[in-house]
Amino acid sequence: MAQQRKNKNKKPLFIIGVLSLILVLCLWLLREHHVIEEIDGVFYNFYYSFVEESDPDERIVLIEIGDEDLEILGEWSWPRDYHAALIRVLGLYQPRVVAFDILFLNPGLNPEGDRKLEEAAQNFQNQFPVIFPGYFDGEGSEIKRLDRASVFRISPFEYLSPIDPLERFNSAKAFVNDFPDQDHITRRYPLFVKHQNQLHPSLALAIACLYDSIDVRKDVKVYKDHVVFEEGSEREKSFNLDQGDFLIRFNPAKNRFKRLHFSEILAAYEGQIQLDLSEFKNKIVIIGGTASGFNDDKQTPLKQSLFGMEVLATMTANILDADVITPVGEIWIFLLILAFLVLSIIAFYKTRPGVGVLAYMLMILGALTAGIFLFKNYSIWISPVPYLLLVTGIFGIVLGVRYFYEEKEKKWIRHAFGHYLSRNVMEEILEDPSKLCLGGEKRVVTVLFSDIRGFTSYCEIHPPEKVVKLLNEYMECMTNIIFRNNGTLDKYVGDEIMALFGVPLSRYDKDHAWGAVKTAWEMFEELKILQKKWESQGEKPFGIGVGINTGEMIVGNMGSSKVMNYTVIGDEVNLGARVEALTRTYDANIIITESTYQMVRSRVRALFLDDVKVKGKEKKVKIYSVVDLLSENA
Repeated sequence: MAQQRKNKNKKPLFIIGVLSLILVLCLWLLREHHVIEEIDGVFYNFYYSFVEESDPDERIVLIEIGDEDLEILGEWSWPRDYHAALIRVLGLYQPRVVAFDILFLNPGLNPEGDRKLEEAAQNFQNQFPVIFPGYFDGEGSEIKRLDRASVFRISPFEYLSPIDPLERFNSAKAFVNDFPDQDHITRRYPLFVKHQNQLHPSLALAIACLYDSIDVRKDVKVYKDHVVFEEGSEREKSFNLDQGDFLIRFNPAKNRFKRLHFSEILAAYEGQIQLDLSEFKNKIVIIGGTASGFNDDKQTPLKQSLFGMEVLATMTANILDADVITPVGEIWIFLLILAFLVLSIIAFYKTRPGVGVLAYMLMILGALTAGIFLFKNYSIWISPVPYLLLVTGIFGIVLGVRYFYEEKEKKWIRHAFGHYLSRNVMEEILEDPSKLCLGGEKRVVTVLFSDIRGFTSYCEIHPPEKVVKLLNEYMECMTNIIFRNNGTLDKYVGDEIMALFGVPLSRYDKDHAWGAVKTAWEMFEELKILQKKWESQGEKPFGIGVGINTGEMIVGNMGSSKVMNYTVIGDEVNLGARVEALTRTYDANIIITESTYQMVRSRVRALFLDDVKVKGKEKKVKIYSVVDLLSENA
């Protein structure tokens, strides 16, 4: 029986294991699903709320075209000679790289302005590179990853280059497209785009490579999960990619970069205002629009949006420093999932539901806390979504399977024990079925036998219907007393009642002898009431005798595969039955053995009757007659 129960306990664990592995497989296959990615984005944004501000990057200066510049220099679009004048001013102070975050795709309104901008780009191309970016244009087209590397195919997009004169003197054929996630938040960016078998670097990559004097096509190698600059050289640097993109590391500080207005630079050059323009020397200069008409503000994981030129500057600084958000590799994700799988099953299956809920909350909190710590201090991104879904899923699986099997077990327990256990004992067992030992075991138990005296003669002189009526009324009252004292009704044998104390719950071991004696005493008190009632109804009452013995017995569910009975067997059980038979010989209502007497001697007043020799026992047994109860707490 114990082995069968052990095998049954393994079955729900096996089912939980199989369902959990199926859950892991589903999560692994769906890890790149758009719904998962959107939830990822929510946690990614949440993690950024814990990132601390860092110092401004002094290598980059932003020149913005804001609303106040439009008020001074006129509405957009400006004559191109304004930009030519800016390049000439910058040329006097020798910046390292100049990049426009503005598109010059079509001729300007003034051909003379186009010519001046072309001349400025030509005159200064040997002093510092000037970048005029292009743009991929197309409606309803898709951007697809190639071999999970940081190279994209855009089709049927059309690549729009700057106007021909500028393209001839353009320092890099770079693109300036946005690649926000599905929730329209910019978190990542590709290094290259492949279009018509030609690679186009992103504007940020082009700026960083020109700043470090790196050939963007020869010295940048992109692999499946990382990128390497100048591989094998002393200046080699690399950083990890997230499915081909690099995760932008934003600085929450308000003043991330030095910002100047387009109009004030021209005014300072003309001597209208005082402004130190020498700070442009050896700097990266990015020109972009911040005026409301540009609509160039980008949603980011930060609490506030950034202008496109700020995002571009941030990406450039990330590439220069090889300092990006590092995603955890797939092998580590897989190992972490397996670890959470095992830990979750142990935490939920081996504990009670209340402890399981606490373990669930601690695991969720632990995963989030660890993720925030790594993100904040080491710029490591571990998406918590797979682990939260895994822990939640396993928690649900364990609860579901346990509920199914526990309900099944409770149903069996109700069926097997419902007729001979008190309600409070039954409820305690149903709350924790593990307390119930169904296999055979040796336990010190107190057994009580009660028998009606002269019942055979009583049946002979009374009609059957009266006998059954009185017997049922008697059995009902006696059974209630047994249950009230946490006893277990073992069986009815004709007019005999057999009850057990101390089983099936071991927590009643301490008082099982007292429970039996108290039950016997209350049975006689109740019988007196019944006898008066029967006499008033003209019925002849009957008397009973009770025998009690305490000793080591074999306890368990016994019988056949079709009919089982929870009972006790052994010499000590037989002794209890024989002691009950002695109540007639000694004309005593309640007789207990020496072993029972020693456990209740301070609580009862008992008279020693005799040393008797009973069948099955070599030694004589001392027996006592209980004549009164003293105290329950003595």
